[in-house]
Amino acid sequence: MNKITYILILMLFIGCGDLVYKSSQGIDHETLVDYGEFLTDKNKVYRRYDTSDEVLILELQNVDLETFKPFGNSIYARDKCNIFSSRNGIIEEADVESFEAINIEVNGRLAYGKDKDNYFFWDQIVTDTIGFSEELKKTHLTNTEVIN
Repeated sequence: MNKITYILILMLFIGCGDLVYKSSQGIDHETLVDYGEFLTDKNKVYRRYDTSDEVLILELQNVDLETFKPFGNSIYARDKCNIFSSRNGIIEEADVESFEAINIEVNGRLAYGKDKDNYFFWDQIVTDTIGFSEELKKTHLTNTEVIN
C-alpha cells in the first residue's frame, strides 16, 4: 500500500470491503513512512493492529523514535531499550541485544522470533518446542534464517 493510499485511509476513515481503517489522531501525513506492521512520522511510531473487522493504526508507546528499527517484514521492531510486537507493543521478556525475527510466515506475516533465552510466537514465549520444530520443518529450513 503506497503513502497516498494510507493518507486517504487515515484521514477519511473509509471502509475497504468489510474492513474499516481507523487511526490515531495527529499523524503527520507529509513524513509518514510505511514499514508494513509499523509506521513512523517525524514525531511518533505507530503500529498496525488487525481485528476481525477493522485495522487500527495505534501509537506505539514508550519508543525511542531515533533508534526505532523494524525487523524486516515481521511483526517485530526494536529501539535501544525494547523489543516490540505490532499486536501489544513492548515484549517485556525479550532481550534487546540478542533478539531476532525468524523467517516463518504465519498468515502473511513473520510472527516468530528468538533471543538468547526464548523463542516467541507474536509476543508470547513458545513453550511447545515440538510444535515450533514442526513449523520449522514445514518451511523447509535446514538452518534457521533470521532477520536482524
